[in-house]
Amino acid sequence: MFCSKDPDIDFSNSDSFNCTSPLTICSQPDSIGVFGDDDCDNGGISNLLECINGTDFKVGDDDCSAAIRGNIDICLLIQVDQNDVSKGYLDNHVLSQVDCDGGGLTNFEECVNGFNPLKGNDFDEQNGRINDEDIERYLKKINFIDQNLILTDTIGTVGLIDSMEIIKTESGLVYMIETLGQGELPAAEDSLEYNLSASYLEDCILQPVSEINGEIIILRDFIFGISEGLSQFPAGSKGKLIMPSRLAYNEKAFEGIPSYSILVVDVELVRIL
Repeated sequence: MFCSKDPDIDFSNSDSFNCTSPLTICSQPDSIGVFGDDDCDNGGISNLLECINGTDFKVGDDDCSAAIRGNIDICLLIQVDQNDVSKGYLDNHVLSQVDCDGGGLTNFEECVNGFNPLKGNDFDEQNGRINDEDIERYLKKINFIDQNLILTDTIGTVGLIDSMEIIKTESGLVYMIETLGQGELPAAEDSLEYNLSASYLEDCILQPVSEINGEIIILRDFIFGISEGLSQFPAGSKGKLIMPSRLAYNEKAFEGIPSYSILVVDVELVRIL
């Protein structure tokens, strides 16, 4: 039962409870009755769920903690209609303008974008989605994929240009081998001689940033997108890699490349040493 100063209180009767009752802890939350559906602190989480998840139903500032501990569906709580997600979310709900995971976006913004309001790294997730949409837009602009293709929903061959396959991997990398070499595929520890020309995308326009010729590097020492792409290139191959920022420099600006930039790299794997 709840701790109470009144030993004769009837815990099965919701009329015995109110938000000013002298209750201190929740020892048997299943006995709360109808009172459990109330929200004494107006923090957005019901008394019952706060008790179950170990927070104080009289203190509104800890309702995010109850949601995180219990993995409570914040988006369901702030839906206009809990049975129909298509009707959207309430921007004036007490939990809508709160940022439960501290990731930089409000719960409302996360729900609208399909993110998890209890999981951080919101800007990475948001920019990752923008990257994926911009890569799709770029590939359609240069007629590498069908105008009706939704790139995020597709893995494997996404286009075919003059018998050249455009391939998207599970990580989001898009690559194409324009000239197929006859050598072996490189392994992570192999040293490679390579040529490279890199650009980043800005409003679907390529902005050149660097050109490298005759350099030698171990495959695993490349940024992830180049390492993954070249692992599919037999020695002697030339091709193009298009990678979202999460496979490159992500939130970091690097040598003239703005943060969260998509990289487009023309690369030749000259030989494996």
